[in-house]
Amino acid sequence: DGTTWMGSGAIIGPGQDGHGYHVLTAGHNVFIHDHGGWVTSVIVLPGYDGAQTEVYKQEPFYHAFVTMARTYTAWTEYANHQDDWAVLTLDRNIGDFTGWMGRATYPSSDSIYTGVLNTAGYPGDLADGLRMYFDSDNGRVADEYNHWYYMDTYGGQSGSPVWHLNSTTSQRHILTVHAYGD
Repeated sequence: DGTTWMGSGAIIGPGQDGHGYHVLTAGHNVFIHDHGGWVTSVIVLPGYDGAQTEVYKQEPFYHAFVTMARTYTAWTEYANHQDDWAVLTLDRNIGDFTGWMGRATYPSSDSIYTGVLNTAGYPGDLADGLRMYFDSDNGRVADEYNHWYYMDTYGGQSGSPVWHLNSTTSQRHILTVHAYGD
């Protein structure tokens, strides 16, 4: 409908032939019920820093275009917030340059959901959403479909990964896709 939106996401992989071609994000970043449904185009700018003056510093990994977006029918047809996440396929293997995160699931009663968690994204209340910000704090509680945590988030961070850092292996695994705050 001619409107422009911003959101966040995380490169996930490995994907096609062991390369980083995919982004995990919120479903409402690519299918917006109040604006006609599927967005017409998405540009992914990993590590974007719009406060820089030189383009090569603004886009340290250049950019990629989304060639396919997938989400649950429960999101597109019923706006079910429990299914508000999407996987995007990119036109190039940008994850080979940025690296990527894995995904992990545990029973909702697992203490991993209430331990120290991390998030990073582009909150619209700081630097007009032009810079990535990081926060870390404890999780609060989780159920089968939702996860609550004490980290500071704002509009524009929808799609941000909420991850756990394994202190033994230094691996980061996404537990949750941020989509709503309270």
